Amino acid sequence: MNTFKSFVFFFIVFTHLTSFGQVTSIATTYAEVVPIISVTEIQQLNFGQFSPLANGGSVTISPQGNRTTNGSIIVTENPVHQGVFSVSGTQDNKLNVLLPNAPVYIYHHNGVNFMYLDNWKVDMPNGGYSESSKNFIVNIGSTLHVAPIESNPIGLYIGSYPVVFFYN
Repeated sequence: MNTFKSFVFFFIVFTHLTSFGQVTSIATTYAEVVPIISVTEIQQLNFGQFSPLANGGSVTISPQGNRTTNGSIIVTENPVHQGVFSVSGTQDNKLNVLLPNAPVYIYHHNGVNFMYLDNWKVDMPNGGYSESSKNFIVNIGSTLHVAPIESNPIGLYIGSYPVVFFYN
């Protein structure tokens, strides 16, 4: 009987011993939901008024709003504008802008004649890094290629271009 009691005693002791070789800890994790980027076009990209002569040429608007011409283009003194966007989002992130990598066409109101834009440039304050929750002002410029007057008749040419804003 003593052997049986000893067996039961050792069985209870060994099966209910707690191991002190491991420790459980509670760890912490987190995630942050940030506001989506908001973009507003403040000013449209405007190449102004001009007349192409026999050979046509190009009109460039810099991100700072300066207009230059190349080829046989006569410009008027009317206002020209770079594209200006107000971008808001989160603090301490790097804003990136993806501009068109292929020509963008603008069309005459007749729907047949066109000009195209390329050589896109962007100017962002602070290299694109946000330091506060204030809005970024992003300026965009481009070059407009103009054919001779026979191919680009008098009239208004209109189009749109894609701009992608994202945080890195």
